[in-house]
Amino acid sequence: MAERLAGYARALRGLGAIRTDVVERAFRSVRRDLCVTHFYPAPGERVDVLPGGASDAVLDVVYQDVPLPVRRPGAGVADLCSAARPSVVARMVEALELLPGHRVLEIGSGNGYTAALIATITGTRVFSLDPRLDVVHDVQQAMRRLGRTDVTVACGDVDAGVPSQAPFDRVVVTFPVDRVSPAWLDQLSADGMLLVPMRLADSHPVLAVRVDHDGAFGTPALWTSPRDYDWSLAAEEFDGRKYPVAVPTRR
Repeated sequence: MAERLAGYARALRGLGAIRTDVVERAFRSVRRDLCVTHFYPAPGERVDVLPGGASDAVLDVVYQDVPLPVRRPGAGVADLCSAARPSVVARMVEALELLPGHRVLEIGSGNGYTAALIATITGTRVFSLDPRLDVVHDVQQAMRRLGRTDVTVACGDVDAGVPSQAPFDRVVVTFPVDRVSPAWLDQLSADGMLLVPMRLADSHPVLAVRVDHDGAFGTPALWTSPRDYDWSLAAEEFDGRKYPVAVPTRR
């Protein structure tokens, strides 16, 4: 696994998604396969990523630079849940400009992978908030598999943030939004930064927002697209590669 993680991190650095040694070290140490424990390559097909027992073919998929559908594909918005493309995760972690000791609030827990990367870099407890109890449960299980005790995951109103733990040096939103919650800005430290993808028609500019005496100002830290978050929009990328999967489990 160490060799696979090293190759994975090198590939992301080759893409320019990873730029610094500290972020590369985090990607070399945090196992994505212990966070993405299953995915749906097609409606009606579920592939389980068994801890310690996943085949090379399955691990090849998990460590490719594609978004993975982690909820059963369906008609509802909640069903369109994908693990973001690893290169996007890397670019966002780089954009956070994390330092040791930084306190971070994550809005949208995903699969726990980003929080684990952040905690690895900062060496400080990360707080992660998600509105879905099933997601919180899955991330708590992922942290146990990773052996981490430095990520606190809770279910609640994401717009409200976690005022009891403020201030935060960084607040990172992991999904595109139409607006910025004032609570996220209120909970920043004096020199803190909010990193948030904004939903536009055909792109998701990720803004680095800082607050000063004149108000809140955001500058584009990077540009992403819906294809980076939603597997259904990048399906031909996924299907265009040869991903042998041993006997997918039907659900």
